[in-house]
Amino acid sequence: MSSLSELVSELAIHSEKRQYKEAYEKAKRIIDLGYPLDLDTLKLGLVASINLDQYHNAGRLISKSKDHIVYDGMKEFLLLIGYVYYKNGDSKNFETLLKDPAFQGRAFEHLKAQYYYKIGENEKALKIYRELSENPLDEVVDLSVNERAVISQLLELDGVVDQPVSRPIDDSYDCKFNDALYQVKIGDYEFALDLLEEAKAICEENTKDLPLDTREAEIVPILLQIAYVKQLKGKKEESLTALRSLSKPKDSLLDLIYRNNLLSLRIDEYGRNDTNFHILYRELGFPNSIDINKDKLTVSQRVALTRNESLLALELGKIPSQSDLKLFYDATSESLNLNTKQEASMIYNYFMKRPRQQEVPNALLTAQLAINVGNINNAKTVLETVVSNDEKNLLEPSIVVSLYLIYDKLQSARLQVELLKKVADLLLESEISSTQQFKFFKDIAFKTLNHDAVLANRLFEKLHSIYPNDELVSTFLNSSSNASNNNTTTTNFSELDDLVLGIDTDKLISEGFDTFESSKRPTTIISSTNNKRRTRLKPKHEAKEKYKRLDEERWLPLKDRSYYRPKKGKKIRNTTQGTVTSNTSEISGLKKTLPKKSSKKKGRK
Repeated sequence: MSSLSELVSELAIHSEKRQYKEAYEKAKRIIDLGYPLDLDTLKLGLVASINLDQYHNAGRLISKSKDHIVYDGMKEFLLLIGYVYYKNGDSKNFETLLKDPAFQGRAFEHLKAQYYYKIGENEKALKIYRELSENPLDEVVDLSVNERAVISQLLELDGVVDQPVSRPIDDSYDCKFNDALYQVKIGDYEFALDLLEEAKAICEENTKDLPLDTREAEIVPILLQIAYVKQLKGKKEESLTALRSLSKPKDSLLDLIYRNNLLSLRIDEYGRNDTNFHILYRELGFPNSIDINKDKLTVSQRVALTRNESLLALELGKIPSQSDLKLFYDATSESLNLNTKQEASMIYNYFMKRPRQQEVPNALLTAQLAINVGNINNAKTVLETVVSNDEKNLLEPSIVVSLYLIYDKLQSARLQVELLKKVADLLLESEISSTQQFKFFKDIAFKTLNHDAVLANRLFEKLHSIYPNDELVSTFLNSSSNASNNNTTTTNFSELDDLVLGIDTDKLISEGFDTFESSKRPTTIISSTNNKRRTRLKPKHEAKEKYKRLDEERWLPLKDRSYYRPKKGKKIRNTTQGTVTSNTSEISGLKKTLPKKSSKKKGRK
């Protein structure tokens, strides 16, 4: 049963939430009516949305009031807007805000460090925190905690081992918790458990007077981490007991981590064969649970949960829902044979349904998997999709060569010619900045020569203007110009005198030259006894009619033909005509006319 003080504090929280909701609704109503928001009303609506954890609503207020309010140079307001962008994961607008000259100061540095930590650029975040630690002011605890959080993630994602510079805070459970994370990453589980138990004791003491929800939000992450470290140590029974003793967390992110860890232990307890993956996928709430908490997840958490969702989805024959194709491939390549038609088709459908992932590396990966299973048309569609999204992708040799070979495999010369002309037109408008591009340029020019000599000549002229010392290009241009002018004196080929230098032509004419003899001896073939074939004699009897004429009556029944003569034979005299006889008399009559069987045995032939 809750105490009276807890009930009173909860009542106060509900009262505050109601006030915040009313403030937000007021700002939203003004905007919906088409009236511009003044700065104070907008600020009140943003603060209310932030306190209600409704950052998307705050983002809507900002987007709808951008055209009406000028807030350049107002640091407090810029910080508020930057915080909303950070919480919503709006990298584009946040990066734009970073360029504002007013976005400077200690609070802005903290916000930038948090942003870099969230998107995985841990080195930038660590640099900011260490610069701030040189003059910590009254932020010693916060800087120590945040530095350790960044270092632990830097170690997990990038494998970089870096010791904290700031001193540890003995009475901070956040600091001890992050130190424990560092020890887990380097494999010292015993020390990590000791630090987590200390953090738990400090947290319980420091939060005993706070409301129940606040206490739970502070203590549950520590308890989850203790159970996780025990699982890593192989103490699965203790880990399972620790998790089952917890009540279901109210926070959606903590609840997702709790269910993920608990169900992973359940699989170990009952075995893979006795696990219903359909129920498991539904209990974890995939894929919605990841989408709901994507703004709260760190990069390492997002990688782990996305991998779990991908493997479960593929186990059930579904297409994984995460938005990163590379992450999907990394998660599945270890556990699947991607050379089968099912997986290649799944990757193809995944690529085609996500326009944001239709980039060159992803396209090449998807096309390669389709080619591996012999589905050339899917590979063609993937590469053509990338080209249609951005025609400049035709400047990528990997795309052009792959498409050209696919068209060749499909025996489509028309598509090959069209591709070459598109690439040639783009190359004429682009700059060549590397030797690799020059080689690609030259290959396209020679390929185009078979189909459009004028266009190929333009390509060669551009190549010659950039690299005039290339012998192959110079030779081609000289030969083509000589052919047009009917003049062969200006070629770059060697002179005839240089070729015959040192050869006595008079002696060669008078004496001739020795023929080249083969060093191999001729092999003699010993044939077997020659048996002469007997010559065919003329036939004794010539055919009566060498060219026999076809029978003109061959279409008539045999008995209607003029030359038909019935065979002479014995007639049955007992048959009657014009009267009906009984069966018995007919049969008896037939029996009488049948020839008698001879009793004499026939000898063997």
